[in-house]
Amino acid sequence: MVESHQTAVKTKCPACGGSVPAGKYRCLKCGIYFCSKCRIRLAKRDRQCQCVNQQCDDYGKLICYNCTVKVAEEKLIPVKIGDSLEIALLTPLYISPIVGLVAGKMSEFGIGVLATLASYPVLAVLIFTGCLMARKKSYTVVRNCCADCRQPVQQK
Repeated sequence: MVESHQTAVKTKCPACGGSVPAGKYRCLKCGIYFCSKCRIRLAKRDRQCQCVNQQCDDYGKLICYNCTVKVAEEKLIPVKIGDSLEIALLTPLYISPIVGLVAGKMSEFGIGVLATLASYPVLAVLIFTGCLMARKKSYTVVRNCCADCRQPVQQK
């Protein structure tokens, strides 16, 4: 006699002891739900999760919160280049004439004009890169994920 594939592997219900097909998370005899991994009974108030990755063996199965793993992911905050560019182009307009005046007082007028013209692009590049470096910020997000596939789970 050939045994059906579904009834070949059975486990016991954690509440009533009735037979439940392996991998299932609901007992048909007593109607309780339990974790498909650790087989602990789950009440409605318990945190329940489901894997949403269709390639995972645990896809759609009920998993308790304790059977999930926490995965930290670092996210970067987007940088607005327009603000940094405006600061980088306007600030040297105020600083480079001061550099030219100081250079002109120390030597000749021509050196002061040359210092003013040369300092503008140098200051603009330095200020622009400084603005971008100061704005590169990140934050860490911790998500509960499936223990098998490490993909985020959906909480029920």
